[in-house]
Amino acid sequence: HMLEHMMFKGAKKYPGKDFDRILHENGIDNNAFTTEDYTGFYENLPSGKLELIMDMEVDRMLDLSLNPEHLKSELQVVGEERRMRVDNNPNGLLEEIFLGSMFKVHPYGWPVIGHMADIQAYVVDKLRAFYDTFYVPSNAVLVIAVDFKTENVKKMIEKYYGSLPKKELPKRSYPQEPE
Repeated sequence: HMLEHMMFKGAKKYPGKDFDRILHENGIDNNAFTTEDYTGFYENLPSGKLELIMDMEVDRMLDLSLNPEHLKSELQVVGEERRMRVDNNPNGLLEEIFLGSMFKVHPYGWPVIGHMADIQAYVVDKLRAFYDTFYVPSNAVLVIAVDFKTENVKKMIEKYYGSLPKKELPKRSYPQEPE
């Protein structure tokens, strides 16, 4: 969840707040969410801005900045989000307790947002290692739902995503829950 937040803090070609500024200047709405199984980033945009967003998303996938000052700020934001959604919310707290009781060894027993100690323990190196491992083309899905010509979009995808380096994902094995 912390990395989801950091993805909005800029990359090499579109640093700092340029990412959101350029989106909004071009009539593009964006957001993200993290679940137990994946993080989704989405933009609602005019079809004429599809090439711009591909360029911006490839920049985020290849060269995320992960600035320590931005992390310091987001530690506070995510900590407050946890307090709002879990610690000070009976339904959120009940869900966390329920899943933690139901899943003793599987990662589904851990809260998506993390425990407060997890949130406060994030450092740039830890986030960079996760980003370099999992924010790679072989672990991403691009979905386009807009008025477009398939041939043109295929060319754009090849232009922006075709040269991305292939990285193998580590083999993941989840422990089985006890009976």
